[in-house]
Amino acid sequence: MSDEVMKQNQELQNYSPIGLISQALAQNATIETLERLMDLQERWEARQAKKAFDEAMSLFQSKCPIIKKMKKGSKTNTGIVAFMYAPIEDIVAQTKDLIAECGFSYLIKTPTITKNDVTVTCEVRHQLGHSEIGTITMPMLTKTGIMSDAQVVSGTSTFAKRNVFCNSFGIMTQEKDNDGIVEKAEPKKETIPAPAQINRKNEIEKCTTTKQLNELWKRFSTKEQEDYKISFTAKKEKLQPKKVDMTNPLGV
Repeated sequence: MSDEVMKQNQELQNYSPIGLISQALAQNATIETLERLMDLQERWEARQAKKAFDEAMSLFQSKCPIIKKMKKGSKTNTGIVAFMYAPIEDIVAQTKDLIAECGFSYLIKTPTITKNDVTVTCEVRHQLGHSEIGTITMPMLTKTGIMSDAQVVSGTSTFAKRNVFCNSFGIMTQEKDNDGIVEKAEPKKETIPAPAQINRKNEIEKCTTTKQLNELWKRFSTKEQEDYKISFTAKKEKLQPKKVDMTNPLGV
């Protein structure tokens, strides 16, 4: 270390709160002066600790990998895995060394449980003394037919712990993580069956009078009239009485 750097460090130390306290003691300062200097020292140490915390967190987030989701979630009705997720133990396993390297420790506190939700708190501590607290409240998971009430609470707590842990450290996962949440199935849309195809040709053949035939024809669509015009004409000719030639009434 050069003489100039050593000189600058010494000047900073002299003008730091602890340096000022040393000078005050040497000059027999009053108790009130010493108390104000001690208070100044505490605030200075708190700022330094916060600064160190922020720098360490920035370092951690720059080095922290995107967490891989290795565990299979539930399956669909067709047997396909609906999603992959990362359990909290996998997240901790992939980050614990880096957390320690950056000077952090953490404490996930006992969940607060109500009838409708679970609240979990994670306190992240840095080795220089600064700590920050993150909290998350998760609604109770939807209970399935195979889950007990205890399993619902346990699943919700686990899901909340994982989320508050990741949020507190800014840990990212590969994609949206929604394991344990059973989404309510949307009501099935009522399927209206297609109308049975009507055999118009049979309807024409069933007519026994021209009046009945004409009424049926009026109910046909334009396209149907085009499609069945030949059948209609043929049936109409059958139903209409033949004209008798009075000059030859016997038809001979």
